[in-house]
Amino acid sequence: KKDEKKPEPKPEDDPENYFLKHRPVYQDAMLWLAKTLIERDKFDAAQRYINQLNEDPTTFDEIRKELAPLQAYLLLKQRQGQLAIAPLEQAVDMADKRTDKARYAFILAQLQQQIGNSDAAYANFERVLKYTNEYEMEFNARMNMATNSWASGRGTSQDAVANLNKM
Repeated sequence: KKDEKKPEPKPEDDPENYFLKHRPVYQDAMLWLAKTLIERDKFDAAQRYINQLNEDPTTFDEIRKELAPLQAYLLLKQRQGQLAIAPLEQAVDMADKRTDKARYAFILAQLQQQIGNSDAAYANFERVLKYTNEYEMEFNARMNMATNSWASGRGTSQDAVANLNKM
């Protein structure tokens, strides 16, 4: 019995050579838990999970791309629109899909319009036109651009009316 050799471990049994076929869902679960906590108005707990995912260097890129819009949503739910501008700018830059970029830019432009920053709002409505081809979003962006150009002094009321008639 002593002379019998033990079978050598197969390479797939070796823990160092083990490769997961699927990505662990722990980070996805934390993201969804933060979303749920925001909806239940438990903002401190949600912020804790968002911070934990943000600070973890092993957070997957797909999860990291969803953190900036989630942070902005949290701030909007807390009625802190001015603080939500920075995460929304980050969300526009990080988004992969053009429709997501357009949506985030539209929300960003609306926030800037609310705080009275007409120039930045106008610029972000232009970004919306660059990223979208949806009629409804494009129409609303053009309407808001006409309003902001008049409010910021870039254009006259006749220019705004002409742009609206052209639409």
